[in-house]
Amino acid sequence: KKEGFQFILVGKTNSGKSTLLTRLTNAQPQTAEYQFTTKRPELGTFDYKGIKAQIVDLPSIGSEYFDIGLINTADCLLIVITNLEELPEIETFLQRARGKKLIVLNKSDKLNREELRKLEAKIKTKKIRGFIISALKETGLEELKQALIKETKMIRIYMKEPGKPAKDKPMVLKEGATVKDVAEGIRKGFYLTVKETRVTGPSSKFPNQKIGLTHVMKDKDIIEFHTR
Repeated sequence: KKEGFQFILVGKTNSGKSTLLTRLTNAQPQTAEYQFTTKRPELGTFDYKGIKAQIVDLPSIGSEYFDIGLINTADCLLIVITNLEELPEIETFLQRARGKKLIVLNKSDKLNREELRKLEAKIKTKKIRGFIISALKETGLEELKQALIKETKMIRIYMKEPGKPAKDKPMVLKEGATVKDVAEGIRKGFYLTVKETRVTGPSSKFPNQKIGLTHVMKDKDIIEFHTR
């Protein structure tokens, strides 16, 4: 069942999808060197710096357990490959997919420095939105996680009481949320008690900027409410 924002891992057998799932979520799927290890969709929760989403690892393309239905309804597909030559075959299964697509080139630990350089150059030349990683060695994952956060189109807003540091745990809202939405997230009708609001962060022109209820917030903003 789809809950909230959903990523789907799709790829051929032995591409490292299951290992990647363990690196991105709390899931512990079976992994092995033999083919078609995953026999049913494996679910995990991506929980990174306040943003949560569902990640599903599908049985590999070519497996008798492969189900194309989930691919067509996912918000974003993570196409896990070990070389660019796999893409044309995989893309034939994605023609009805409505979500965005990110290319994840896994097993970079098996490449030498020159092979890695050539792969990076090819991605740039072909203008492929791809990420070179090694799920096994846990390299390149930070950049991928940041990309996943952007795909969810959620923003993190940090609360700050006057004279105190900002709180560590953010309020998570949809992209495009306003100051009023933040106030309503605290308590219904709270915006009616607000006398003054100040914001520091990406949406402000300068630190501690005074703004109104219609001001559009951005990811990692720090907001401070002054009430009547």
